[in-house]
Amino acid sequence: MNETIGVFVARMQPLHKSHEFLIRQSLKENEKTFVFIGSADKSRNKRNPFTVEEREGLIRKVFSDELLSGKLFIKHLDDLTNEDDKENDKAWGKYLYENITKVIQQDIFSIYYSDEPSIMLNWFTEDLKEKINFRFFDRKKLFSELSATKIREALLTNNEKYLLENLPYEVYSLKENLANILKKIN
Repeated sequence: MNETIGVFVARMQPLHKSHEFLIRQSLKENEKTFVFIGSADKSRNKRNPFTVEEREGLIRKVFSDELLSGKLFIKHLDDLTNEDDKENDKAWGKYLYENITKVIQQDIFSIYYSDEPSIMLNWFTEDLKEKINFRFFDRKKLFSELSATKIREALLTNNEKYLLENLPYEVYSLKENLANILKKIN
């Protein structure tokens, strides 16, 4: 019998409160949760400044208890194509589904997402959609205008208010280190 498994896929450049919310939601609703760090093969550029190891370290700080309990797992996921390549959405969906099912060892799971649902739904063919329980959340309603891009800008400008409101404490406590990495890139 299949376990209930939740999946969250994001670049997390860096991990912020919306990411944390979706992971915690999955942890509440499933026996196991797998976090796939996207663009694992990209780092040290403006869009993907942090390495996959740095991003994994942030997740480990915020979710140390859940990782120790065996309910949460972290995996890396390289990009298939350029993120703006809309012609390959279905290829991305197939790649994503195959990588997820290979790791979780079953073909049915719930996936958590907080951007426009049509974006994710366009990734998957109809037969794959039947195997996935889509859990959509409206980030704008939950977290106003939160985005990793704005977090990176706030780190560079030392916008304490925005950082305090939108970063988990464990990530906020590393703001100087994160800002230093960004300053070397920008």
